[in-house]
Amino acid sequence: MTTGNVFENIESAHEYMGLLCETLDEAAETIAAELDAPVSSTHGRQQDALRLVDYKLKVLRQHFVASRLVLNDLRTLRRYLFSERETVQRPVLR
Repeated sequence: MTTGNVFENIESAHEYMGLLCETLDEAAETIAAELDAPVSSTHGRQQDALRLVDYKLKVLRQHFVASRLVLNDLRTLRRYLFSERETVQRPVLR
């Protein structure tokens, strides 16, 4: 995967979506730690904002996971259409 063209092919797009999911997970861990902090250290509005951020990160992650599944399906279909998948030789039963 090159930085000049992130989406050279389906595999690189799939990999990129995976990296985005990892980044979202890290951000979600940070927000969870903030939410677990004592309430006295954050005001009510800040807690509400943190909960909203947590929710939005979860929604965004679900979209990324769905996108990765679609990319995986496209990758499989491309392999099927262009015979990129190795054909399995099955023994002939007589």
